[in-house]
Amino acid sequence: MKLINIILTLSILTACSSTTFKTDYDKSTDFSLLKTYSWGENSILLKKSPQASDVIIKRVAKMAQDDIQPILNHEFTSKGLKHVDNGEADMIIHYSAVGDTTNKFGQSNFTPGNVEGRSKMEQEGAMMIGTITLSIIAAKTNEVVWRGECAAFITGDGTNNTRLKKILAELVKDFPPNK
Repeated sequence: MKLINIILTLSILTACSSTTFKTDYDKSTDFSLLKTYSWGENSILLKKSPQASDVIIKRVAKMAQDDIQPILNHEFTSKGLKHVDNGEADMIIHYSAVGDTTNKFGQSNFTPGNVEGRSKMEQEGAMMIGTITLSIIAAKTNEVVWRGECAAFITGDGTNNTRLKKILAELVKDFPPNK
């Protein structure tokens, strides 16, 4: 029975690993001059799916609010950037998280020998299925100089969101861009 549970868990994790990333930047920007950052206004817009309770909505919103900015702070400081107060920054960072919330994730898979050809697996827990967009604005010009976006499903309880850490690290891995 343990082996079946392990196989089912691995199947769910494999099916959920499809995350897409897009980044773009202003090629005329000298990113070596951008050494400090501050946070601008961030937004979280979550739509409630039919099976999600208000508790799930609050848990996912808290996860996004409590986790995204600290994870990105860690990523940016590991790249040598320094977080400063708003008026002193070279760049201002904004993020938005937009998506649907749910407390179940269903995955249909082909099962050999099954007449209907499908079996259903479900995973319980708070999750957001949607997009996180990160915009970096040069403070002097107020122009967007870098933008990244990832479409994924993100799970977590707001205390140990390993998947969100991996997704955000991947999103900013090539920031600042090498020319």
